[in-house]
Amino acid sequence: MKVKKGNLITIFLTERLHIREERAVLLVEWKKQQEARKVEIATRRAEWEVEKQEWEMEKAAAKASKKKFSKKRPILGKLPVAIPRPPMAATNDESSDDDDADDDDRSDE
Repeated sequence: MKVKKGNLITIFLTERLHIREERAVLLVEWKKQQEARKVEIATRRAEWEVEKQEWEMEKAAAKASKKKFSKKRPILGKLPVAIPRPPMAATNDESSDDDDADDDDRSDE
């Protein structure tokens, strides 16, 4: 079966368009997850600021009344880790195979 050059280009472009559409969907989902993570971090930081201010007030009151203050300072704690961005679609890069062959030749010298 013979395939004309124009048909090959059309097939290639439709495949790339399909890949781009899939990635666009993944990026939208990733952005939603990223925004939810940012909101969670902001909420936790706000709670921590309130806890820290209360601790500082208690510490100042204990100092004013000349009492020992041994309550630990509140810590922020671990925050949710960054969600990796979806990778770009892999392309067929033939030059990387040639580079490996050149490196092998040089190691023999």
